[in-house]
Amino acid sequence: MTTLWGGEGKAKKTFEWQKHSMFLISRNYSHQLSNMQGDKPVRLLHYNYLPIAMSIVPDVRLYFDNPYVDLDVVYGQDGESYSQAKILRQSKGCRSGRSTSLPGRKRCLLVR
Repeated sequence: MTTLWGGEGKAKKTFEWQKHSMFLISRNYSHQLSNMQGDKPVRLLHYNYLPIAMSIVPDVRLYFDNPYVDLDVVYGQDGESYSQAKILRQSKGCRSGRSTSLPGRKRCLLVR
């Protein structure tokens, strides 16, 4: 389970995740990660590559001295900030084969 909030005084939003879930914690959001099944291990992969971001916008202050929080990410117009992965159609990219870029994962098309 993950709880996000956009600063002091903002409502907390919580969502559950499971095996193979993928989610983004936006910049400058406070968050808390919890394992609701304490008898089962959880592994999270966090990926952030600052050199690529800085090659696009090289101003160091933007990344290290910027309190901006985009409140629409979690507190958007419709009140929901998540989507569900769905298989749109069976095709060469979505059959029961395995992905070469993500070993052990089925290939599918993700939509929002």
